[in-house]
Amino acid sequence: MTNPFRLLLEDAGGTRLELPDGVSWLSLPARRARKSKAPRLLRRRPRGREAVALEPIRSESGPSLLMMRPGSLDARLNGAPAPRLTLLHSGDLLWLDGAGLMAVEMAREISAAPATEEQAAHACPVCRGPIAVGEQVLTCSGCSSALHDEPELGCARLVGTCPVCSTPTDHSESPEPWEATP
Repeated sequence: MTNPFRLLLEDAGGTRLELPDGVSWLSLPARRARKSKAPRLLRRRPRGREAVALEPIRSESGPSLLMMRPGSLDARLNGAPAPRLTLLHSGDLLWLDGAGLMAVEMAREISAAPATEEQAAHACPVCRGPIAVGEQVLTCSGCSSALHDEPELGCARLVGTCPVCSTPTDHSESPEPWEATP
């Protein structure tokens, strides 16, 4: 599975951190340098620093981001105190002491192309109609499902999210995260 999540750091001038597949660690700067340094994503847990573990998972409600934080680190999720172990979803606002405000967003890597033979072997998950080889389809970045994208049968445009994994499939740009106070 390709990880569809990224973090948008509001306090760091809108910097986007792309999360790799598997577990990654959000390393927070030392307390005395937190105002001047931004957090970093690492593949291994840093020694001697506070860090938050992040791992993309697939749940019944679609792609989620599992977050585990140390108890010594204050955190708020959508304005409320966040538990040490929690699931994050696209659109969530996370505030971490030392990292500031972060918007959780899902990558919207749209892949519209003619259907392959492999995609034609499956029905469109929206209309349940057959997909023909060469027919224009949109491939979901979350689960690789193919949805009709022809002008007369624009299933991908009708639903806005993949019915298999809930990944956004519309052709618009990512919305700006809404503002909240931690």
